[in-house]
Amino acid sequence: MEEKLDGDAEGSQEEEPNYGLVFKESFSFWKDQGPTEADGAAQPKSTAMNLDFSKPWKRSDAILTVDNNVKFHIHTGVLSRQSPIFEQMLLPENLSKYPNREIFLAGKNADEFREFLKVLYSGEPVREYKINYLLPLAHEYQTPVVLKRCQESLIPKVTNETLAFKYISIAHTYGLEGLRRTCVQLLKVKSYTELKASRMYRELPPQCGWDVTEGRVEILENELGKRKSKLEEVCDDLITRMFEELYRKQSGGRPPPMNAAMGNKICFIKEAGNKSPEIKIIAETIDKLERLYS
Repeated sequence: MEEKLDGDAEGSQEEEPNYGLVFKESFSFWKDQGPTEADGAAQPKSTAMNLDFSKPWKRSDAILTVDNNVKFHIHTGVLSRQSPIFEQMLLPENLSKYPNREIFLAGKNADEFREFLKVLYSGEPVREYKINYLLPLAHEYQTPVVLKRCQESLIPKVTNETLAFKYISIAHTYGLEGLRRTCVQLLKVKSYTELKASRMYRELPPQCGWDVTEGRVEILENELGKRKSKLEEVCDDLITRMFEELYRKQSGGRPPPMNAAMGNKICFIKEAGNKSPEIKIIAETIDKLERLYS
């Protein structure tokens, strides 16, 4: 199951995890406990920068082994709270099948997996150069914390059209809704002619191209709504002025009623046009204007 990360909570979406609580629980699990016998003498409290998971520490209770037989000593409670994949993988009945509670993860680069675990444990910000391998891992193991940190790193980078085209595909692939909206916001101001002429636009996956086009349509609809509103104001003013002038002529100079409805004004002008050839063109114009209100 894929989750979309949004910059803002939206009505029917699943409630976003309390990341602050997740980090607090993670730290309290491994940072605030005393050393085990395997740890030896008391050590200074660890930071995200020096975590390497290469030996038992702070009551770690399982081992994940990646390529080149590199072992990571981890806490099942920390990983299970942040990933449904790890939660299933690290069930006691599953771990009991493996000697020394050690599970091998094929095809995982040790350096990349270490950085992935650091973010899971600490919630530290993600540098852009790490995103190309952290995002696939975060997506594979369904870890909202890492996905969120990657998105937070990428959004400020979307500063021009080229980067927006680049990152909108990434946003779509990994369900980064906040990043997707940021890219669309920058691209939707371009005309459809400009978009079609852009090679980067033509090379977008269909859904990404549709997102940009949909954003462009939204702008056009808003602009059309504003223009229609302005046109209605102009028409209202024109009809009112014609009504007042005709009413004064037909009533011997008496002022027109102040509370006349727009529909009544239109009917009055049309009737005046039927009685006077000189005003016939006005009635025909009113017929056209009336369609705006139908």
